[in-house]
Amino acid sequence: MNRCLRVAALLFLSLLISPIALAQRIHSLIIFDTSPSAQWGKYEPHVTMDATNVFAAFANNVPEEQWNFQSLPIESDDQSDPRIVLHALDEIEVAANDTLVVYYTGHGASDDAGHYFQLSAGNLYRRDLRRAMEAKGARLNVLLTDCCNNRSDGREIFAAAPMAEPPPRISPAFESLFVEPQGWVDVNASAPGESAFFNANFEKGEDLPGSLFTTELTRFLDESRTRRVSWEQLVRQVSLGVHVAFKQQYPRGAQAAKGLPVQSIQNVFAVDYPGMPTDEGPRSGLTIRDFDGRGAMITQVRIGFPASEAYDVSQRRYASLLPRQVIVAVNGQPIRSSSDFIEATGRSPQIMNLRVLDGKGTREFLLRLRY
Repeated sequence: MNRCLRVAALLFLSLLISPIALAQRIHSLIIFDTSPSAQWGKYEPHVTMDATNVFAAFANNVPEEQWNFQSLPIESDDQSDPRIVLHALDEIEVAANDTLVVYYTGHGASDDAGHYFQLSAGNLYRRDLRRAMEAKGARLNVLLTDCCNNRSDGREIFAAAPMAEPPPRISPAFESLFVEPQGWVDVNASAPGESAFFNANFEKGEDLPGSLFTTELTRFLDESRTRRVSWEQLVRQVSLGVHVAFKQQYPRGAQAAKGLPVQSIQNVFAVDYPGMPTDEGPRSGLTIRDFDGRGAMITQVRIGFPASEAYDVSQRRYASLLPRQVIVAVNGQPIRSSSDFIEATGRSPQIMNLRVLDGKGTREFLLRLRY
């Protein structure tokens, strides 16, 4: 074999055995707690629907031969045990280039030791589940959880959702999210100190059951099926979707349980994901100046930063903020100067609500800040 043919053959083999090519399987463990101790009552259908929607999202995007599906329905108090969850995870055989996805919907809370899932037999800390996942040696670990994250010192069966025939190959969205990256994805439905809420429209007979986070997550996955997307795009879109849904469905705020404070918003909390921006530099990408004590005027918008991809609430579309627009309020608080805006941006949660004055009147925008 001459040198050129040898090089070509080696190149061909290297493509065949590249890490991406070998990432053949996605293992998903879907855990949903509807045990009596969870005391969901009328809210139990939301938990079941969350698990069903996540199952459907994978089934509609990943071929059967590439997907290993495991479910853990927690239907009795003896099953509501951290050891059973960890055992179910331990039973999954993961190869080095595989992806491991764990989804949990149920009760959650946090204390000084961190975020945990509230099970009847004890708390399963997020850090312990992460450690157990890490030990499996997967190329990419994905931990998606829909549960509360605030301080806190009959049942339905799991039914497969209606779906089309399994796809002949993995969808572009799932390939770019669950096959090609490596490392960690760790996202929860609510930020520390917050609760995660259900779809209030279900009580009015206007919508299906489910949680705000999982509804937005599975909607994004369904709508993005035919295109490549990043975890940054997913987290940004789902965060904004949860923010808007909460404001629409709970206009006066919401209280998860008696004794807890009334929440004015629910913020999706990303612990880690590939391409996650570092906690440094500009958060919004806006340059502003004082506007005669009546607000902060925008003088420049940096391309590629949140301000260039703001969500116009009234128009329900993304649009860039523009120079000469005047910011008059941030997260409901009046802005009278550039220093007011800088201070408000510094203390804002990742989703920032802006009221902006321009030639069309006062408009409302949402920015998902870089960090």
